[in-house]
Amino acid sequence: MFYEYGELSYSYLALAMAGSTLGFLLFNIHPAKIFMGDIGSMLLGVFMAVLAIKLSNLEPLRLGLIPIRHPASLSMAILIIPIMDMLTVIVIRLYLRLSPFNADKRHTHHRLLGLGLSQHGVTLSLLLFNAFMVLMALLMGGLDSWLCASILVALSILFQVILIWVYLRKVNANSEKEIA
Repeated sequence: MFYEYGELSYSYLALAMAGSTLGFLLFNIHPAKIFMGDIGSMLLGVFMAVLAIKLSNLEPLRLGLIPIRHPASLSMAILIIPIMDMLTVIVIRLYLRLSPFNADKRHTHHRLLGLGLSQHGVTLSLLLFNAFMVLMALLMGGLDSWLCASILVALSILFQVILIWVYLRKVNANSEKEIA
C-alpha cells in the first residue's frame, strides 16, 4: 500500500517486517521451536505503530479496485485487537483496584483459551475478527471518518463484552459444578 503512495522507505519497512514475521512464524507454529521474547514483540509493536501512524496521515487512495477512503480508520482496524485488549485489561484491573502493570490471565487470548479453544483456534478466531474489522473499515468508506472509527470501536467493545460475558458464564458454571 505504501508503494502506491510513493513511500518506498515505508514499503521496504513493511516488507521487511512482514518477511521476518512470516519467517519467524514458520518456527513458532505448534510445537514451537523458538519463542519471541519481550524485545522482539516490542520491536514489532514499534514498527507496527510507525506504519500505522504513517498510514493514518496519508490521503485517501484507490488501491486497485479497493478504495481506501479513511486511512486512519484502516490503521485502527489493523491494530484494534492489541489496542482493545490492552484497554480492556487496564480498565478491568483498575476496576478491581489492581495495578495495571501486574500480569494476569485477563487478556483476550486467555479468555478464548478458557472457553476451550486450542492455540490454533484462538489464532484463527483473532485473525478472522481482525480481517472482519479491516473489511468493515474498507466497506464504511462512504461514511464520515469519525463515524467509521466510532463503529469500529463499538464493534470491538461489543466483541470484548460478549467474550467476557460468555467466559464468566462458563467459569461460574464450572464453579457451581465443583461445589455440587
